[in-house]
Amino acid sequence: SPLRHRAVCYTSVMKGPEGKFRIAPSKERPQEQTENLDAMIVIPAMNEGEKIIDTIYAAVHQKPFKDQEHRHGIVVVINNRPTSDHGVKLGNFRTYLLLQALEHKFPISLRGDKTFTDKVKAIQEQNIPIHVVDSFSDEYASPDSNVGRARRIGTEYALSKVKQEGFIVSTDADTVLNNHLIGAAK
Repeated sequence: SPLRHRAVCYTSVMKGPEGKFRIAPSKERPQEQTENLDAMIVIPAMNEGEKIIDTIYAAVHQKPFKDQEHRHGIVVVINNRPTSDHGVKLGNFRTYLLLQALEHKFPISLRGDKTFTDKVKAIQEQNIPIHVVDSFSDEYASPDSNVGRARRIGTEYALSKVKQEGFIVSTDADTVLNNHLIGAAK
């Protein structure tokens, strides 16, 4: 089953006040390393699948304010309850696969959807770190899972990636951010 294969795709297991969750791996950066980013965008996601591409595209394409460059990253917390139906869990797994393909620059496309393919290429060209937190698979889904819990997990994780004077912005997986949000907040 494709859901069984995901177990080999993860490296770090973390325990926070909200319970256990896993961080998806990245070849470019060790999981413990602070990235010294100016900002992180936290995105809770549930059953998004490829629909999350517009949110990620907007999050990646943030413009500087008054030529003040910034470095930012994205953390997506994929979550559901253990009792969620199979369709939700499958949608979450599709979201996970898409985000890992974006982070690792695997070529992906949807047949007949040139806009999707163009957005994927544009996201990958930006080299913005995309961190994926598993709070959805069988061992890591919580009966208390909701958008607030996902935001808390994402925020706690993001704190280790931003500079002391950095900041964190949270949005929803179906929200398209204004491309001046990070620059204006900085």
